[in-house]
Amino acid sequence: MSRGNGRINDVLAFVLGMFFVSVNVNVNAQPLQPLAPPLSQPLKVGIVHSPPLYVYEPGKIAKGSITEIMVRALERAGIEYEFAAYPLARLYRAIRSAEVDMMAGIKGPTLYHDQVIYSIQPFAEIELCVYAMPNRVLPETFAELQAKHLGLLQGATYAGRRAALTQESNRAHITNISSRKIALRMLTNGHIDYWLDFKRSMEHELGLRPVVNLRRNILDKYPVHFILNKDTKNSAELMQLLEHSLKALE
Repeated sequence: MSRGNGRINDVLAFVLGMFFVSVNVNVNAQPLQPLAPPLSQPLKVGIVHSPPLYVYEPGKIAKGSITEIMVRALERAGIEYEFAAYPLARLYRAIRSAEVDMMAGIKGPTLYHDQVIYSIQPFAEIELCVYAMPNRVLPETFAELQAKHLGLLQGATYAGRRAALTQESNRAHITNISSRKIALRMLTNGHIDYWLDFKRSMEHELGLRPVVNLRRNILDKYPVHFILNKDTKNSAELMQLLEHSLKALE
């Protein structure tokens, strides 16, 4: 063999060696993304319009802190999807009946609990608070809300707390209110003594309509999970894929 051929062989060996090293490094550093199971139609994802967690306006891109996490996980997983907006109570019925395939929410509400699967790990947390003006003593527990003139957002289940607060013995003290805007006006006018709501949603409302000296106590905290209807095709595989995507986004 000539000296020239020897040099060429040495160069080829070096290049091939570097190629295999590069392949091994890339495989170890970037685990393969599991493939999304085939779907006959886009995954139907239900959301509510509740800024800043969920922001949905017809003809516009869905936004909000929780919505954006869902979008990133779905897109990283390569799952085709479409959003559908519902009032909260109807969304719960829709996930139960498989009218929608997926939503984000908390564990436990009896309206859908036995018909869904949850992600193992939560990806967010929401805080439930009671609000009052300075002339009212702020409750520190849900039990202290009994027999108090309390405003509740129409349709909200409050992580299952509504049932206890609206039982027959306490129903006369409850006022159902259609919007946070009206609730704040009723609080400041003294037409209700307390208002129960989730912290982030109320912070958004107060940013638009500040109320001087409004106080709050956090009564409970709830982890937020991905939720899939059990009857959705390949629901278990889809959930594993979403969880894999969520970990990759951390």
